[in-house]
Amino acid sequence: IAKKSQSDRVIIVEGYMDMITIYQAGFKNVAASLGTAFTNDHAMVLKKFVSDIILVFDSDEAGEKAALRAIPILADGGFRVKVLQVPGGKDPDEFIKSFGKDKFREVLKASKSKFEYNMDSILSRYDLRLPQDKIDALGELTKMVSTVYFMAEREIYIQNIATVFGVDAKAIKD
Repeated sequence: IAKKSQSDRVIIVEGYMDMITIYQAGFKNVAASLGTAFTNDHAMVLKKFVSDIILVFDSDEAGEKAALRAIPILADGGFRVKVLQVPGGKDPDEFIKSFGKDKFREVLKASKSKFEYNMDSILSRYDLRLPQDKIDALGELTKMVSTVYFMAEREIYIQNIATVFGVDAKAIKD
């Protein structure tokens, strides 16, 4: 990772090949987690260098679970966290080799916030055309939002959920 003054963001990937390819493509602040286990110790080391993190784990089930585990660790560490799922189920190495660094830069800009990523993950497990699935998904999202300490942030998330589900924000808040 470069010195803090050069960039305040780091891209974290799972393995060496992804890290090397991204670095060779011109993205200098990149680190490999070397697996899916991300700990508070990792977060403390990163905090010395950056405040923004983009997780770019593989788009498979293990990568998704790893991102969902890393997000709260990083958020609790004071990081602004985004997540990128590389389109087409590819890993970053494959994507850059297939489409180039400029296309990777584009998809990197489209990284999702921790809230968007968590919400998409929850919604993907339910069929929102079914009332009970809609209720269950809404219950999970409400539980997730209830852990947000900052009131304004929580309000923004509640409004977003209300819009997606077509329900009154007050019902979610209550």
